[in-house]
Amino acid sequence: MLAGGAGNGELAPRLGFGTGTTVQRPLHQAWAVVEHPPPTFAHCLVRAFGAEPDLTVTTHEAGNKTVLYLGGHLATAGIARSADDQIDATKQVLARALPHVDLTHARFGTVRVARAEPARAAAGRTDDAFLAARGNALLCFPVKLSLAPRLGDLFLSEVAGLKPVASPRAGACVVQGEQDAPRQLELARRPWA
Repeated sequence: MLAGGAGNGELAPRLGFGTGTTVQRPLHQAWAVVEHPPPTFAHCLVRAFGAEPDLTVTTHEAGNKTVLYLGGHLATAGIARSADDQIDATKQVLARALPHVDLTHARFGTVRVARAEPARAAAGRTDDAFLAARGNALLCFPVKLSLAPRLGDLFLSEVAGLKPVASPRAGACVVQGEQDAPRQLELARRPWA
């Protein structure tokens, strides 16, 4: 199962999916550590136009902290901004979209990401999760966080009837390149940690 985001672009052709099956779209996501906000999972529309919501908010617990992860048009337009300018824009959008959230003691930061999506023949963005099968390989893209459950449904439908195979080392994530020795992957550190 290929679910490596931007890494799918390099792996997919090796497994018969062809070249040009993935595209990357840069984003400049913002995050805010906020004291005691209500759990929020929302698309906020502030402007009267646009192909994407002005702000997408998801709430995540990180130990004793609550993190608001902020995307949408804010992240798309943010690719042209410095981190400081993106944080200023984030504060302005949050004040309009979520005026009830106290940002007095919030801690802000940003992270640049390359969102990976399946390539499309027609112009525009993919509006559904994506799963394709070639032999015993599956190429998967949730496209965006809100479509991850849809990708889960597509995956379960595709593998229905298959019997699981026990891994010799449960919990280990091992990769091996053509000339590399096997190595265990480390999890990335969360930027707000």
